[in-house]
Amino acid sequence: RAHSIDSFYIIRGVSRVALKGHEAPVVGVGFLRPGREEIVSGEEILYSCAHDSTLRSWDPLTMQCSNVHKEASGSEMSAFGLIKRYRIALTGNDDGALRVWNLESGQHTISKGHTNTISAITTGWTGRTPDDPYGRHIVFTCSFDGEVLSWEVAVQGRRTEAGDENVKILPVGRTRAHKAEILCCAYVGPGINADRYPHGLLATAGNDLVIKMWHVSERLELELAGNLERTASDGFTVLPTGHDDAISSMAVDANFLFTASDDCSINIWDIPGSFLVRTLTEADGGHLEPIKRLLMIEKEGFLVSLSVDMYIKIWDYTRGAVLWETQAEDEVTCMVHDEAKHALVCGTEDCTVVSVDIPDIPSLVARRQELRMQERVHSAGRSSGNPIPQAPPTPTPDRA
Repeated sequence: RAHSIDSFYIIRGVSRVALKGHEAPVVGVGFLRPGREEIVSGEEILYSCAHDSTLRSWDPLTMQCSNVHKEASGSEMSAFGLIKRYRIALTGNDDGALRVWNLESGQHTISKGHTNTISAITTGWTGRTPDDPYGRHIVFTCSFDGEVLSWEVAVQGRRTEAGDENVKILPVGRTRAHKAEILCCAYVGPGINADRYPHGLLATAGNDLVIKMWHVSERLELELAGNLERTASDGFTVLPTGHDDAISSMAVDANFLFTASDDCSINIWDIPGSFLVRTLTEADGGHLEPIKRLLMIEKEGFLVSLSVDMYIKIWDYTRGAVLWETQAEDEVTCMVHDEAKHALVCGTEDCTVVSVDIPDIPSLVARRQELRMQERVHSAGRSSGNPIPQAPPTPTPDRA
């Protein structure tokens, strides 16, 4: 049972559920709607990919494996992405090629491009609305070779009921983006500034510590828009690097880009203004070890961070406050939010997928309001002359 992407449902009402099947560390997880051949229960199906490389489906009632599709090349999967509209899974491999998986048939195509391991995949939609007739689905792959490849999702002819046979991923551009390994990337849609960036922006970073913002052109090629720079502690010196150590992960919410680093900090950047708004550190209740992953709970704008010591923290990033935290029992490698079950679904180093319960959204919102009320009380205490210890002031981002 080697070489797989696993699909399965997560059981409700359990604080931790472990699903076994992979035989190597899991590198990506994500949800898609059920396919034509799958039992419809009103819930999305979870997919995961691992270094062992197989496409596997699970019976949602018995949790037993019902079908396995193997990739013959033996190349290890190293990155994961999904195109939800077309129910397509994307895997980047250590041979530098992109695999495009038809989840109805279990077949996949191989598109060669990079000369080293693909480290990150991000997908995007260039339309101003979900139904924009001029919008285009795009894919970006980043690699240890320092390059970014741009791909366009093309529908050739009329789609059949089978689903994905006529959907192709076509290469459209190649950019030598960094002098060292690229570790992460994030797509920012045209809503950030539709007049200036009608096809959006791409952020990239990695082992050279530089955060680059790329304008996506009409031809879906990348043109450098600029680097994100910060000011040193002296208040004058401009630092060309975004962090003091390797930049491992990114997330986007409204006008803000979040970057996480091996320096144990999270930086919050204002994308339109290209400046650093705030840094979340140990002093804010943050991480003591290098940060591996960031995740945005989009509906309410909560930021989730995961560190090497397996602490998972949920942030009210506008106040720089931790709302909730836990230490995972497993060595987590990747995660996705399961809104229906108030859980984080995580891939692990020990080849399992686990579901970790988190507080529901109303509870997190209530905690956020409680912290903001405490802040108002402190502010009132200062104005009345009562001495209340306070951290140094920092700019506060306003979430659009």
